[in-house]
Amino acid sequence: MPASNEELLDRARALAPAIKARAAQTESLRQIHDDTLRELLDAGLIQMLVPRRWGGAEADLRAVFGVVDAISSACVSSGWIAAFYICHNIYVAKLSPRAQEEMFGPRGYVLMPGANAPTMTARRVPGGWEVAG
Repeated sequence: MPASNEELLDRARALAPAIKARAAQTESLRQIHDDTLRELLDAGLIQMLVPRRWGGAEADLRAVFGVVDAISSACVSSGWIAAFYICHNIYVAKLSPRAQEEMFGPRGYVLMPGANAPTMTARRVPGGWEVAG
């Protein structure tokens, strides 16, 4: 059974001391510490916005903000990456069932980059595409 919003927040708070202890090393590495990422995954935090049918919690945004705040309070860099990974799972949840199967099926979450440009436009032109925004 997926964790509740409060359970997810409790898990983030429980991880905060270890994340804080690695904060300087995280900054030195210039990337999230491998142990931190593994702990976030094991706690089900990266999967917060994954649909329940794939094992995620379908958490609400208030819970996501609380989790990101708890992690960021320990290490702002780790909080940034956690937010990035948590929120990008929602992109996959909006894809077709076949695409979701392909992306969520193997492990129940994705660690992927993503970009959002709501004012961007693209139109086909001779020889390719014209992109603006």
